[in-house]
Amino acid sequence: MAVNDIVQAISGANTTLNFQPAATVEVVILSVNSIGAQPPRLTDGANTTVHGISDNHYNMKFYVTNSFYLQIDNLGGASRSGYCGVVTQ
Repeated sequence: MAVNDIVQAISGANTTLNFQPAATVEVVILSVNSIGAQPPRLTDGANTTVHGISDNHYNMKFYVTNSFYLQIDNLGGASRSGYCGVVTQ
């Protein structure tokens, strides 16, 4: 990924969405849609921190790296989630 590249994804139904950039890449997440899913969170694979308070559309800025990356768990059924961001490093 190059600086200023756009990154985005939409999960499949009832699927956990993880976004973990390559080792030297840093991405700022600008928007997360987690309707029918858990709020977005940062994780290092073992520990997590929640960003947001309800299943909604979040306009926020937080950085993800290979060490601390984005995770959104869906709640079942046809729930979906997605994100959009820009590579900064």
